[in-house]
Amino acid sequence: MTAESSTVKKRPSWRVNIGTKEGAAQLPIYGVAVMLVMKAIAAWVTGSMSIRADAFHSLIDLISAIIGFIAIKIAMRPADKDHQYGHSKAEALAGFIIGGLIIYVAITIIYEAVQRLLHPEPLSMIAVGIWVTAAAITINIAISLWVIRVARKTDSVALLAEGKHLWADVLSSAAVLIGLVLVNILPPRFVFLNIAVEAVYFDAIVAIIIGVIIAKEAIEPLKTSLDNIMDRKLPEEEQAIIENTIAEFSHQVTGLANLRTRKAGSQRFIDLSFTMPRNVSVADAHQVCHLISHRISEKLNSTVVTSHIIPCTSEDRKRRPADCTHCQVDCTLRLKRPGEQAAVEESKKQPESPR
Repeated sequence: MTAESSTVKKRPSWRVNIGTKEGAAQLPIYGVAVMLVMKAIAAWVTGSMSIRADAFHSLIDLISAIIGFIAIKIAMRPADKDHQYGHSKAEALAGFIIGGLIIYVAITIIYEAVQRLLHPEPLSMIAVGIWVTAAAITINIAISLWVIRVARKTDSVALLAEGKHLWADVLSSAAVLIGLVLVNILPPRFVFLNIAVEAVYFDAIVAIIIGVIIAKEAIEPLKTSLDNIMDRKLPEEEQAIIENTIAEFSHQVTGLANLRTRKAGSQRFIDLSFTMPRNVSVADAHQVCHLISHRISEKLNSTVVTSHIIPCTSEDRKRRPADCTHCQVDCTLRLKRPGEQAAVEESKKQPESPR
């Protein structure tokens, strides 16, 4: 083998793997920066309020993309002595900041659009605005769909918020395009239902619609981020997955005493307390805990499971649980008395009574 053939080509440092969480977080930064320049120039040339609102929207997209990228970089850091549960809540904090910025921009756009309705101004070079807006829509569709796809694959809160934000930008740009086309094809002043209407009103009305769309898109990232920050439990379907997984170990575990869950960014934290026979060795109990944690992690990505074992009987060896005969664990503690083992085996064969 020659020296040339054995040489491994390294990926240039400037290239980005957009299939990863970190790479997908960088993609909107470049795309939105290009669209922001395009829209800012078009808004200055045409004097369009709707394009200006759309440019503000792109500015927030750019700021959100940068915040999201920084948050993901921080969240990917491993746990250290000062942050023993990791840094995954950085994503939730970023989502909350992005949601607040979205609300602020929405209020600003609606206010300026109302002022334009009260004091209309003519537009110029509308064709430039139409072509720029159409190009922005095409770029945004491609980027937003890809970012949302990677966000769902990696279960990233910040990346999903960014993808939804970009998709809302597609809708707002489409509204701008419709408004500009109407202003371009309609006469400057016309009568509708015996009311004199300025064609430029459509531009301001579209800007108000964009403001409402922007405000609405802030709801999901704000709610998701607050749920993460306030340690809301996992969704019911994920809770059911955990409980069903523990039920698969009914021949080792006598019952689930307590279940606590929370989520920080894409990281899930699960605290389990379940009962096992008192005479099980530490090594066997540890093995069961390991198997349960591994099985849960196979079904739920990015999961940290902490288990606590509770003896199924009290310290008084003469006392046993009242439902001991319904337990499926082959425990010698409840089979000490003559004839009890046969009774237990018989109870297992009988169908459970409906609750």
